[in-house]
Amino acid sequence: MDQEIWRSLQQLTLGSDQAPLQLQPETRSRTARNSRLTLIVKGLNPSHQNLKPMKSTLPVAWKMEGRVLGQVRIYNLPNEHRNVQTVRDIGNSLGVVGEVRIREPNGEVPADVRVRVRTDIDAKLIFNRYVELNEGEDPVLIRFEYDKLRKFCRRCGFLRHENIVCQEIVI
Repeated sequence: MDQEIWRSLQQLTLGSDQAPLQLQPETRSRTARNSRLTLIVKGLNPSHQNLKPMKSTLPVAWKMEGRVLGQVRIYNLPNEHRNVQTVRDIGNSLGVVGEVRIREPNGEVPADVRVRVRTDIDAKLIFNRYVELNEGEDPVLIRFEYDKLRKFCRRCGFLRHENIVCQEIVI
């Protein structure tokens, strides 16, 4: 029921009758710069091309096999541990850490901790992990949210398949 209400709210068309918003030229040029190395592949004749093998063959040809670079949000990290080195150490449990971004909370905005991580596509994704922040104290449950990650198995955490074809038995 709650999900239905949420979907309905997301589909409201309030404001869609207004003139289109024009982006600033600097925003457009920044987007173009940031996207200059993006490669999009589309099969030209999907009825005669088997796209699944194509998806696994092309990353090998482009020397991108086994690497997924993404941004991960880290939740439940106590204030006194919200620093670059701690975030790096936690992020290393997910993969190879790149950039770390920490925004401290203020009156209206909660803290935001993000880390760019290169993940091995053969490893299972981790969504929760207990972390012992201080020796001798109870570990804290840290939660991870992978930004813009949609295709993965929600049963076992693998990136190579979705839950509809998962062979893992969940107890």
